[in-house]
Amino acid sequence: MYQYNMRAKMRKRRPTNRPRKKLSELDKYCIFTMSFFTIYTIAELAISAITGVTNDRLTEAVQWFCAGELFLLAMIKRLKLRKTKEDKEDMEE
Repeated sequence: MYQYNMRAKMRKRRPTNRPRKKLSELDKYCIFTMSFFTIYTIAELAISAITGVTNDRLTEAVQWFCAGELFLLAMIKRLKLRKTKEDKEDMEE
């Protein structure tokens, strides 16, 4: 009973109008790339089911392109995080 009342009070105390965290440009581009890859895969499966023919070269090119883009985005983000961490340590010293 006591726990229930405390939880209800805590819910009431939480701010309801928190500012939303904005996505960075890298995150938006990453979401776009994954969406494009998913849509392409679904379209390719539908076309191959209807016609019975698959376009292996194009599928391979799209997969390599998306994988390369996501790898580069991950490396950029990782290097940015490392750089900001080093900058903070230099400022503290």
